[in-house]
Amino acid sequence: MFRMDDYHHIHNRADIISALEHLNQEESKISEEIDSLLSNQDELKQMMSSLMKRLQNVSMIEKDTERLENLMSFTSNMANNVSDKIRSFDLVQNRVSDCLKQIEDIIDLRCCTDGIQQALSNENFEEAARLIYRFLSMDETVLRRAASEAMNGNTEMPDSFSLEQSFAKLHEAEQSLRTIVRIRFDEAIQKKDFASVERFFKIYPLIKQSKKGLEKFAEYLWGRIWDDFESKKITPATKASITLMKLSNLFEIIAQKIDDNYSLIETYYGPGHLFDVVRYIQTKCDFETKKIIESFQNEKTFCSLVSNVSKGLKMSSTNQTLNPKIDPKLVDKYLNDVMFIINRIETYLNFITQKMSTDLLASVDNRYQSSLSVNEIDQNQIDSMIRDCNLTQLVHDLNSIYVLLEEYFLKESIQKAIQMDVIDVGEISKELLNDHSSITSSMLDDIFFIIKKCLKRSISCGSINVLLAMINHSVMVLETTFYDIINERIKCGYPNTTISGLDLTNAYNAALQAGRYLQSSTESSEKMRISFISSLNNLDTGSQYVKKLCNQITDDVNRSGIVQNNQRALFDSCLSNFNSLCRKFDLLIHQAIQQLYSVQFKPLIKSMIDSFQAANHQLNDSDVNSFEVGDGLRSFIQTFLIQINSTLIPFRKQLTEKNFSTLIQSISFETSNQLYESIFKCSFNKFGGFQFDREIRSIINFFSNISNEIIREHFVKLKFVALLFTMDSVEEINEYLRSENNHPMMLRLNPNELIQLLRSYTELNAIDIKKIKI
Repeated sequence: MFRMDDYHHIHNRADIISALEHLNQEESKISEEIDSLLSNQDELKQMMSSLMKRLQNVSMIEKDTERLENLMSFTSNMANNVSDKIRSFDLVQNRVSDCLKQIEDIIDLRCCTDGIQQALSNENFEEAARLIYRFLSMDETVLRRAASEAMNGNTEMPDSFSLEQSFAKLHEAEQSLRTIVRIRFDEAIQKKDFASVERFFKIYPLIKQSKKGLEKFAEYLWGRIWDDFESKKITPATKASITLMKLSNLFEIIAQKIDDNYSLIETYYGPGHLFDVVRYIQTKCDFETKKIIESFQNEKTFCSLVSNVSKGLKMSSTNQTLNPKIDPKLVDKYLNDVMFIINRIETYLNFITQKMSTDLLASVDNRYQSSLSVNEIDQNQIDSMIRDCNLTQLVHDLNSIYVLLEEYFLKESIQKAIQMDVIDVGEISKELLNDHSSITSSMLDDIFFIIKKCLKRSISCGSINVLLAMINHSVMVLETTFYDIINERIKCGYPNTTISGLDLTNAYNAALQAGRYLQSSTESSEKMRISFISSLNNLDTGSQYVKKLCNQITDDVNRSGIVQNNQRALFDSCLSNFNSLCRKFDLLIHQAIQQLYSVQFKPLIKSMIDSFQAANHQLNDSDVNSFEVGDGLRSFIQTFLIQINSTLIPFRKQLTEKNFSTLIQSISFETSNQLYESIFKCSFNKFGGFQFDREIRSIINFFSNISNEIIREHFVKLKFVALLFTMDSVEEINEYLRSENNHPMMLRLNPNELIQLLRSYTELNAIDIKKIKI
């Protein structure tokens, strides 16, 4: 906007016209603003009218607010007054309640004093115990203070009742009742009068001697347990069976007595008191089980067996042999006995632990307390008692003996299975005529049967430590003994049974000259071949057995429940060693397959590659048509496929399915690699590329038909090149290279490699190659 001062510089017509235009523009803007304001005039009037009406309501609201404030203040004052009165009433009510309770206590005290002597004289000990319990529940200090205040307020006593005399009489009656209950309880135990025992056992909590009652009852229970145990008749048998029967009888009787009497303890003493009873019984049980187990361990035959097994394992670690060797069958017999003994002990310990834990949980719920603090402390006491009892130490010693014997049995049995390993070559040749089952040796099933037996027996022990130890031993035996013997046989190699370089006449003459020596060599080669094939199959089948064994162990462990939640990670970690073993087996299988490929199939592939490189790939239409007689293939490709097929036929029957598929994978991979490298040494025209494409497809179809594995991935480069060599123009090649379907293939080829391939294609000259967009 211009000001008056802005016009002093105007001195000519042009400046005047310019100033006039600016003024016109300013005028137009001002006019638009005025019109805009005037257009909103009606709306502004309405808003002002509405505001004026609301102002009247605001004044009314202000008055209402003042009235509400006064009402709230009045209500608050009244509430405070009522609250003060209620607090006063509560205080009075509490004092009245205290007074009533004191009156009730005084009345009850009179009743207890009057009734206690009569109950004792009538031998109504239950009633006497209830009176004593009521008396002991009173607060003597409060009653004395109340009596003192009453005397200070009134010099005349309203009753001849003497408070102190009542206290003295009741305390005397309390001691008398405790003595009577103790004597009568002992007499009932001696007479084996269970009804009287139960009667006096119920009285102990009422006279505030729960701990004493539990101790006496635990002594009584153990006496009944021992009487029942000694009354059990055991048929004379082996030392191990006698030991097992004694332990089984003792543990079953203890479990039965605890089960039968738990409801009595819980009803009259409340939950959470089973621990005291079980702790006493367990100390007695420890002493008796120690004598029983030591009697078994000290047996001359068993001691000698354990000692010799220990020596044998130490000598085997230094490649020495114990002479004479211990028969694994004898060790197996004792292993079953020790397993059953350990199982009985573990089952018993799990039972009493579970029983005490359940009782503990019930006590926590009964007290309506947070289970963390109380439960944690008490559960630690239970765990500590089980961990420190002599029975736990005994079972640990038995576990060590069991693992020692099981390790010896495992190693010696597997070594014996290897020594007795049999591959019947004569029967194999007959079976393979009609049977497609693979060749394995007898030791495979024997070894895994032994391992499975040992691991299942370890699970039956019920001890997680035993199971983990035997898993580690099983892995070690498979990783050393089994793996080493297989590796040794594979290292002997696969014999070269081909007669390359000799025609039939020369082979016949060589056989005549060698005579019997050649025949012996042939038999040796056949045995070596069968040994190699069976070892290869043993590895693959063994790997499958290991995986199946892992699943079975996991299922058995889950069903048995021997692995606790805090031990699951340790168990899984130990079991994962089997997976590492399978990977080691697979690596040796791969090495053996490569060795088999090098002996049997590499010469065939080399022969085909030599013929391929020597062949002319710059063909014409008549050349391609001439190949139709041989299914569109050149003779060296036909020969290659026939030779590969005939060589593979016995392996399809002799190898496992997985090993055969691995062999096909190896052959197809090497065939594709060799052919691809040969392309750079040859020159192709369009017809040569067409023929090459047809032959590649035939090779792919051949390998696909004899194997379930996907092998087309090995020939992706060859298919790409073969199709590239059938194109006519640079534009077609560029479009082919830019196709999204070929993008992954282009990532595998570097530009220099692609240029070399294009130079092998004679349909393109140097100028055309430069036009191709790589």
